Amino acid sequence: MRVSIILSVALVLAACTTVGVSTPSVLASRDSGQGGAEAQAISHYLTSVILERTGDFEGAIEELRRAADLYPLSEAIQLKLLSAYIQLEDYDNASVMMLRALESDPDNVRLHIGLGRVYIELDEMEKAIESFERATELDPKSERAYRFLVQIEEATNDMVGAVGVYERLLDLSPESAFLHYSLGRSLLEIGDIDGARASLEEALRLDPDLSPAEYLLASVYVQHEEFEKAITLFEHFLVDNPRTAGARVSVAGALGRLERHGEAIHVLTGLIESAETEPEHHIERMFLFLLTDEIEDPSLAIVPSRVPILGTLLKTLIRKQAGEPYQEMVLSIEEIDGDLDSECNLYLNDILVLFGVQESGAFFAEQLQGLLDEGISSSALDTIMGRTLMSMDRDAEAEVVLTRILDRYGPDKWIHFYLATVYENLDRSRDTEKHLRACLEIDPDDPDVMNFLGYVFAENNIKLDEAEELLGRALDKDPDNGFYLDSLGWIYYQKGDGKRAVELIVRAIRSMNTDDAILRDHLGDAYLLQGDVSKALPEWRRALRLDPELEGVKEKIEKHEKRSGK
Repeated sequence: MRVSIILSVALVLAACTTVGVSTPSVLASRDSGQGGAEAQAISHYLTSVILERTGDFEGAIEELRRAADLYPLSEAIQLKLLSAYIQLEDYDNASVMMLRALESDPDNVRLHIGLGRVYIELDEMEKAIESFERATELDPKSERAYRFLVQIEEATNDMVGAVGVYERLLDLSPESAFLHYSLGRSLLEIGDIDGARASLEEALRLDPDLSPAEYLLASVYVQHEEFEKAITLFEHFLVDNPRTAGARVSVAGALGRLERHGEAIHVLTGLIESAETEPEHHIERMFLFLLTDEIEDPSLAIVPSRVPILGTLLKTLIRKQAGEPYQEMVLSIEEIDGDLDSECNLYLNDILVLFGVQESGAFFAEQLQGLLDEGISSSALDTIMGRTLMSMDRDAEAEVVLTRILDRYGPDKWIHFYLATVYENLDRSRDTEKHLRACLEIDPDDPDVMNFLGYVFAENNIKLDEAEELLGRALDKDPDNGFYLDSLGWIYYQKGDGKRAVELIVRAIRSMNTDDAILRDHLGDAYLLQGDVSKALPEWRRALRLDPELEGVKEKIEKHEKRSGK
């Protein structure tokens, strides 16, 4: 993955020194006892200038190379050649020039920063980080080096590393509200909710009108179940950002959690009547109608066209609650043409999270059970019940419901997939494999299923050749999928091929939307397989920071720190 940090010629030259290149006099070095070589170098240099002006860049570079070989002490020649390489995006030769300059001036901070930026363009991220780190060692107050470093940490998805750099930047600028916000945002990404709260509160102390910090801190308050604080911050945020639908939905969710259902309905009604409305807003309001038991007109419950099955079910429950006829509507659910799996993924999970997974999940399951107790036979109702129980981590109950669907209605790809997920959570790998194979019998080309089965084999260190074949097919369909890349990397780890495992897992980490503890743990293990404890330990530490409860990681760190004497 190439990081999009553009390296401009002007900035590189500024990072080194400012020189004039149009007159031969500036070519003279401090030691001008070069005689004929100096004169020849000047001649080649001037020829390069003429060739460049006529558009012959290749000829100009060749003349500059000859000048640089004859007169390596001339900064003007070296910088002119460096500029030409960068203009032509010849970063290999640009890096050679930078390294040559550093041989003469190894403690030049700006040269190390320039070299780091060249390495970014070469996609040599480890070398780039080393260059920026060297710059910070030479100048611990170099905010420029830190800022490039944090850009590369974020671009390579090393969010733990980004947190560390923001902390170092804050040592230099402790009163920067934006840096406190940036640290809080990064802490949220690695799951450090308490740390994020402290950083975001400090950002708002320094700048009470920093809107992005308001939004994130309000979300943190929701996670801490401090709903009144969350509502206050979201509403203040909305004063300057009134069209931010996510903030308005979050206010409705917080009001719903406080059982202020009428106010929550009012917020969502305003959003539904605005230009920012989406199908999920109708679904969320319908769920609130159920929660409040105060709807006077069930016709207000509008079924969005993109959510026909779940929407019809919610309207059925609303009509039942209001004492209106609903039996015909509930029977029609089975005949609706829709994608129930997508509806559950996009909308059912949304409303459960918004109003509290356990509380709203238990309420919804009770409503569904009321319909099922009437003797209504519906695979859609059973499926939604199973998905609700899965969202609540009630896997044993979900197993009963999902198995009943297969018994009553026959094979179904998604029911087999849900059961595979349930059995994985219950540590029943043979049953997981059985249902994933059933999925593939129905749809042999689903890459997610192939990845799931291949990873199960890799985790259990069995059937590795079949696992490799499955992941190869999955990656043919989605070559940059981080989950697939990690699974294949883990297969190679189990086969003892540490080099290929490292390559794939590094690619996987960079392809993910956020940093991932399991992938970091895998990368640490892959480095250990190569015998490189110095690289394994930092990855395990990252994994532990991302998930302090991840099994076995703390023990590996302690064991190998002790062995390495650290």
